[in-house]
Amino acid sequence: MEPQTDGQNTREKQGRESDEGASVFRDVNTYVKELHGRLFNSLNDAYLLPSDSDEWARLDKQSSAIAIGFGGLYPCPEVIDAVLLPEGGRTKRILDIGCGSGRWAIQMATKFPHTSVLGVDLAPPPIDRTSLPPNLSLEIDDVNHGLGHFAGEFDLVHMRCVSGGITNIDQTLLDLQKCLRPGGVLLIVDGDPSLLSEDRKAIQLFKRLPGDGGPEVTSVSEQGSWFQRLLWEACVACEILGASLTRADEVDDLGLWDAPLCDPETACSGGIDLPIGPWPQGKDLEETQLLQCAGVFMHQNISSVHRAYHGIMLKAGMDQATLDEWSRNVDKELKELTHKMWLRYRFMMARRRAGEGLPAPPLPTAQTLDPSTGTSEELEDAEQQRKSQVRYPAMDIYYTREENMAKMRQKRSGFGVFPPSAVKAKWDMTRSES
Repeated sequence: MEPQTDGQNTREKQGRESDEGASVFRDVNTYVKELHGRLFNSLNDAYLLPSDSDEWARLDKQSSAIAIGFGGLYPCPEVIDAVLLPEGGRTKRILDIGCGSGRWAIQMATKFPHTSVLGVDLAPPPIDRTSLPPNLSLEIDDVNHGLGHFAGEFDLVHMRCVSGGITNIDQTLLDLQKCLRPGGVLLIVDGDPSLLSEDRKAIQLFKRLPGDGGPEVTSVSEQGSWFQRLLWEACVACEILGASLTRADEVDDLGLWDAPLCDPETACSGGIDLPIGPWPQGKDLEETQLLQCAGVFMHQNISSVHRAYHGIMLKAGMDQATLDEWSRNVDKELKELTHKMWLRYRFMMARRRAGEGLPAPPLPTAQTLDPSTGTSEELEDAEQQRKSQVRYPAMDIYYTREENMAKMRQKRSGFGVFPPSAVKAKWDMTRSES
C-alpha cells in the first residue's frame, strides 16, 4: 500500500475471502516502520505509541482493566444493548475506530453475532485471520483523512484512546457523528493524562526537574511522581508533532451535549478511576477484588507503556540517555508503589438525532420476562443475574451538562501551575541550532 498523500483516503480492506485480502495480515511490514528499536505505523507521525506485538500485549492489559471498570465491554449497557437488538430486514453495524490488537472488536463480534463489526486502525494487528469471527472485518485507515465513506452506516461507533493521533479533534468528532444511523450511539473513551492521588481528588504532583522554577510552580515536588512527569512530557511531544491533545482534553471535558448531530437528552459522560497497582481496599471483599484485579492489569500496562513513549519524545529531540534515566526511575516507583495513584479513563456518549432539530428515535425494546407467564426458574435466574452484578466502586456517570461541568471545574481547580516542559525546551533548542 502506498503512503497517503493529501486528499487521498487509504482503505486497504483486510478481507478473509481471498488470498489478496489475506496478504495484509502476512505483510505487516508494509504498513509499519522501525524507529529506535520499535515498530510504528507508517501513516500518521503524530500518533505516539508503537504498532508491534509488545504494544498489542499492553493494549490487552489495558482493555482488561477498562472492562473491569465498565463491568463489561462498554458503559451504560441498557442503552447500547438496546440499540444493538436484532432488527428484521437489516443487519446492525458496529465501527471500532483505533481497534489496536482487535480485542474489543473481536469480543463485540462474538457477543453480538447478528451484527457486522468493522475495526479500523493505522496498522494491521499480527493475528491469525482464520481465528476472527465471521462477522468481523478489519481495515487500514487514518481518520484524519475523513470518514465520508462510512456516512450513515453504523448503529454504534466506538473510539478509544486514539486522541494522540488526531490532528483536528473537532472535525473528527463531527465525522464520527456522521457515521451514525439515526438513533445510533457514539461512544468515545480516552485516558486522562492528569493522574489522581490516593484520595481520587487531588492531582498527583509531578517530579521536579532542574529548570522547573521556584515555589510558584505548584504542580511539582521533589517527592512527585516520575510517571506523571514522563506521561505529561510525552503528551507535550505529541502536540509538538501535530496532535491536538489540549483541544481533545477540552472536548472530553465538555462531553457531547453540544454535538451538532446528537440529541443532548441522550448524552452522558463519566469515568472510571483505575489504580496503578493492587493497593486499594473496597468496602467489602467483592469491591476489593475488583479494584485490585484492575490494579494488577494497570500496573502491567504502565510498566510497559512508559518505555513505549520514548519514540515520540526522541522524535521531538530528547536524547535516549535521559529517557532511559526517567524510565529507570519510573520502574523503581512502580516496583515500590511509592505513589498510590489512579489513572482515569473518561467516556462520553450520545445518540444521533432522527433528523435535523429532532430528538433521537425511541430506544428499541426487547421482549422481557412477564412475571405472570415466566417460569419460576426463568424469573429466579433473571433476578440472580441482576443481583450478581457488582458495580465498580470508582466509577462516575453524569447525566446532565451541569453535573459534568461541576466535575470538570473541580478537576481543573486542582491543576496548579505547570512547569516548563523539558521536551519543549529540547525541541526549541534543536530547532534554533538547525
